[in-house]
Amino acid sequence: MPNDIDFWAPDFAATAVTTPKVILQQQAALLSQKTGDVLQGQVTVTPPQQPSSDFAVVFELYLPSLDYRYKLLNIDHPVSLYPLKMWSMSPDIGTEYWDCPNEAVFKESLRQILGGPETTKLVSAMIAQTQDYVPS
Repeated sequence: MPNDIDFWAPDFAATAVTTPKVILQQQAALLSQKTGDVLQGQVTVTPPQQPSSDFAVVFELYLPSLDYRYKLLNIDHPVSLYPLKMWSMSPDIGTEYWDCPNEAVFKESLRQILGGPETTKLVSAMIAQTQDYVPS
């Protein structure tokens, strides 16, 4: 029998939702694991500054031994998560924009960026920097 007072869905947890932040944190953890923590991924989220505006997410590559950060990706998404906009203004990757209407497109776009030749070259160069660096 329907409830005459409660109009809410019976179970909010029934729909599994993975935020872009969590997806990026998973990739950050994998990067740290693959490089033995020589290179790490860091994810920063800035909540909206005004009602109904977007969350801002930044994914950086971080070299702890040099205390060096490299901004790889920016993401803006609404509280509903999708559609999201992702962009890179990296001189090494180039200025590119991706419109991701859902999680599947976001993951596939991220797979192409992180596994692409430009990012692979950048990661290799950053790791090499740590091997050549001698603190003075």
